[in-house]
Amino acid sequence: MPVATEMQQMEVDMIEGMYPDHYTFVSADPPSFAVTFSATPEDPQELRTIITYSDKSYPEEGCPTLTVENISKDRRFPVHQLKEELDSMAQQNMGMHVAALMLQRSQEWLTSVVEEHDKLQLNKRGEAISAAANAGSAPVIDPTIRMGNAITRDLFEEWRIKHMDEKHARRAEEAKRTYKDTVSKLTGRQLWDSTIRNADWELFGGAAEGDEEVVDFDAAGFEYEFGEAGEYHSDEDQ
Repeated sequence: MPVATEMQQMEVDMIEGMYPDHYTFVSADPPSFAVTFSATPEDPQELRTIITYSDKSYPEEGCPTLTVENISKDRRFPVHQLKEELDSMAQQNMGMHVAALMLQRSQEWLTSVVEEHDKLQLNKRGEAISAAANAGSAPVIDPTIRMGNAITRDLFEEWRIKHMDEKHARRAEEAKRTYKDTVSKLTGRQLWDSTIRNADWELFGGAAEGDEEVVDFDAAGFEYEFGEAGEYHSDEDQ
């Protein structure tokens, strides 16, 4: 049959108008065309349904010949069930145009299959992640940080000791830093006075009382006189 009948060509034009971006002309002898489908508008094309007018009496009496192909690059799913369903649909609707019905069913079938496939893969992935987490070693937990546990006396004591140690360490660091800043700003006299005040005078009192040497300080040898104006006078000046 070199060309499609008028009724068949009418159906071809209708299908091409329904699927302008997915319709493909396949052959003129016998007349055939293909429509590709995606599970969603964002997904790649994964299914191709080819309709061939092998019977000149279609649509009045015969049925078109169907070919269903899986063209997915990522998902492998059998299409024989869809092929059987579409053949049965053509037989039940003999005497009328059925191409649009079969193509609509192809789209519904692909969407359903992909949803089930993705759900199964997601479940498997979740099980694998859970198994890997359970197989791994338990994380090291700070005994003073227990989420969801009741606070006991021992736990509070551990926390208190840790808190006080950290607090004392911070204070010591602040005092050290403050002292360095203060010393860097002192004058020579202030630094001397600070050293005298902070000296450990017990180091100078280590000698026993019996060993103490009494030094007689003769003030006469250092006789100085100051006048009313504060001038210095020695014995020779007098």
